[in-house]
Amino acid sequence: MGILLEGTDPASNNYVGQNQILILGSGAYALRINTFCCSGDKAVSNLFVGNNIARFESSVADVFFDANAERNISTGDSGTVTDLGTGNVITGHTKKSLSGGLGQFKDAQAAKWALLRALRAIEAKSKPSAK
Repeated sequence: MGILLEGTDPASNNYVGQNQILILGSGAYALRINTFCCSGDKAVSNLFVGNNIARFESSVADVFFDANAERNISTGDSGTVTDLGTGNVITGHTKKSLSGGLGQFKDAQAAKWALLRALRAIEAKSKPSAK
């Protein structure tokens, strides 16, 4: 894995720039944006600029914007990008689809978010109330 913007609070308004992956590496993604929980959360207005990912070998895409990524920007001069989000601006990367498995991937993500929401609800119920 490379650089991941993810959190239980929406991962928003971050700048990730001028990083170099100088050693040959591999993983699912070099740069990824999503939120950890809940389909209503959005990862908004993040900026990936000038990151050197040319030597990274990704198994999915070099840059990955999940379905809850909205109005993010990625500029680069190499690599592939998969964008499941809305309103993202991407330059300098080659677009890559999830060959044949996009529907299954989105379904799996929706199931993950539903499970995490259920776990949050259980956790909230189990906390003693402050009096």
